[in-house]
Amino acid sequence: MALFQIQNLRSKEVHRKISVNVILPIDSHREHQPGEKFRTLYLFHGVTDNNTAWLLNTRLYELAERYNLCVVLPNGENSFYMNREDRFENWGNFFAQELPMLLRRAFPLSERREDTFIGGFSMGGYGALRNGLKYHDAFGKICCFAPALELEYTMDSTYDAEDYLRNRGFVEAHYGKGLEDAVETDKNPLWLIDQLSAQGVELPKIFLATGEDDGLLAVQKSIVQHLDAAKADYTAYVTPGSHEWDFLNRNLETALQWLTKD
Repeated sequence: MALFQIQNLRSKEVHRKISVNVILPIDSHREHQPGEKFRTLYLFHGVTDNNTAWLLNTRLYELAERYNLCVVLPNGENSFYMNREDRFENWGNFFAQELPMLLRRAFPLSERREDTFIGGFSMGGYGALRNGLKYHDAFGKICCFAPALELEYTMDSTYDAEDYLRNRGFVEAHYGKGLEDAVETDKNPLWLIDQLSAQGVELPKIFLATGEDDGLLAVQKSIVQHLDAAKADYTAYVTPGSHEWDFLNRNLETALQWLTKD
């Protein structure tokens, strides 16, 4: 295994330098064929975290070697991984298009859709689901842990809420002033599921897992309803735990097994 820590990856989409960690199983005991390119998971962190969170709190490094998987861990700040046109920050474009292009120049990463995955936890779960659907031509599978769909539970948010995740100002900073209008845009993964299904688009395969004591469990249930209506190919788990790293550690290997099975 090798861990590459990239500190100053310049992005034209978000107009700044981004930190990215890349786990690459190039020196494992597994025999690699000349010219072999790796299946790749772009894995997003949650709000207030950064590109070190998965490395510091989970068995990801060990498991990436076991499943012969390259894992890309970018710093998404608190962007919710979507474009902010008002600030000229195209985070969605960066993660789904620019970042894969740049990393494929430097590392032996497969360019095939069926070898390219996107995943995340909480805010990162939202980003993975939204971008995996919006850029469905780029990703073959989506892996979401407790995806935080802000639109699902912040319609009644107020500007004086002390919890910033329930503060309308914080939510509007990402979705725009008209939250009700944003429901029928590509910022809403549920709307994307419905629209793509109506257009006859084959959705990426989707993995969902949320703890039975997680306040976001209702969000997963809502996603499942839309996936059922779309007759999508998905796997959903509700297992013991809450919104915590212990839950992720108990379910991470199951997710990687699902991602890498043919």
